[in-house]
Amino acid sequence: MAPGLWSLLQLLSRKSGLPMDQVNFAFFQISCLILAIVFRTLLHPYKVSPKTRHLFAASFGLYIGWYSYSWSFLHLLTQATVPYIMMRTMNPKVIHKFVLAFAVVYMSAVHISQQLRNINIYKMDHIGPMMVMTEKVTSLAFSLHDGLTREDKDLNKQQKEMRTKKMPSVLEYYSYMFYFQALVVGPVCFYQNYIDFIEGRHLVPYIVKTKDGKEIVVHKEPPVWRAVLGKLAFSVAMVFCFVVVVPKYPLMDNVYNEEVFRSSLLYKFWFLWLSVEVAKSKYFFAWIYADAVNNASGLGFNGYDEKGNAKWNLVTNINVKAFETATSLKVLIDNWNIQTNIWLRYVCYDRVPLQRTFFTFVLSSIWHGFYPGYFWTFISAAFMTAAARKVRHNVRPLFQGSKFMASFYDLVTLVFTHIVLAYSILPFTLLRNDLIIKYFGSFFFSFHFAAILILLFFPTRTAPRKKLSEDGETMKGIQNSLPDGFRQATTSGNVYGDKKRQ
Repeated sequence: MAPGLWSLLQLLSRKSGLPMDQVNFAFFQISCLILAIVFRTLLHPYKVSPKTRHLFAASFGLYIGWYSYSWSFLHLLTQATVPYIMMRTMNPKVIHKFVLAFAVVYMSAVHISQQLRNINIYKMDHIGPMMVMTEKVTSLAFSLHDGLTREDKDLNKQQKEMRTKKMPSVLEYYSYMFYFQALVVGPVCFYQNYIDFIEGRHLVPYIVKTKDGKEIVVHKEPPVWRAVLGKLAFSVAMVFCFVVVVPKYPLMDNVYNEEVFRSSLLYKFWFLWLSVEVAKSKYFFAWIYADAVNNASGLGFNGYDEKGNAKWNLVTNINVKAFETATSLKVLIDNWNIQTNIWLRYVCYDRVPLQRTFFTFVLSSIWHGFYPGYFWTFISAAFMTAAARKVRHNVRPLFQGSKFMASFYDLVTLVFTHIVLAYSILPFTLLRNDLIIKYFGSFFFSFHFAAILILLFFPTRTAPRKKLSEDGETMKGIQNSLPDGFRQATTSGNVYGDKKRQ
């Protein structure tokens, strides 16, 4: 980094009291927003060639990556380059398996190295971008495998939409791996959607007649500022919450604060819910701001809804409204880390011949890392989700006799859903077994025991087993919610709604 810029960032770090990695993160995220505006206005697909757009996106992405992570950036280059060599040299029938194996093993080695060196997992370093890049390289390898070796009849509709029949050039590939809009935080954009964006095919086409009677195809581009400004305003609110409110209710007080730890069970649940609720502001900020950056460049447009409003949800990781109003754990999980859920389904759940849920769970766990807290959360969430499903099947019908009772049931389940989420998710922060056992012990493992009793003694609903469609639309046990475009893809075969790609 230029000495003057580095000195400026150090000064900002001292004045603000924020760690250098956070100041560096904020500086480059603001820079990415400015670059995104330039990219959309000056390098519009109607003004410049795809090659120019690729060069701009890749060059600034590589620059930001190098100066954000210094020599650690070599991990990202390795994670991108080795799989590309595999894709160029290996049989397309097997490239997906070898690329998946390499990417997961290499990322796991970095995870374990960080863990053994006791590096702060909340430090904004190269491991986050590596996790996103793992999704990119593996999904591309599977897309090439589907496009080059499999027949249409053997693919489900999502696989048909995401398949790639042409090996990316070096420029296309590194542009996709390192485009600046999503390098630091993501969310992942799948290759075919990215190429459509670069070449302008993401816009909705329609036919117009010129004065001389000729028919030409024009691509309708919606205004972007409403979506971008709304997301930026929300991000600012989340920064305020993170800076002002979160320090008053720190997550670690659930274990280390003796006053909280020795208080009544009711108060502990109240403090737990409140501390987790405000702590989510960090993730809301990172993902919604990343959405704003992508949208400012034109990436994320997903057609129009039935009212003619532009949708900007093709590349998004969080549906805040659906998440915060969820009345079941399944709906809550479905609307969190959405792009990763799509990736898990695409490379694992729809591919393995048996024990789909188990292998998807294993892949998701490894992708996150190897701290005990991650496994505690996943296993706990699995128990809670299964128990919640039984409660819903057996209890919900009793409250459907009137609108008032149905609303009352929804209110109660909304509250319990978010309390159970808080109870299950805290090990993600605690990480260590001793702290996790101390924490759950302070709650007498109450929800764990409740879930076990429900699973043992509540009747199992005996309904006819639903037949899976050829498209694999039923995805039990894992997060299977898709953005609108991919939901349309699984039903209509067209990720762009009613309009076909040109």
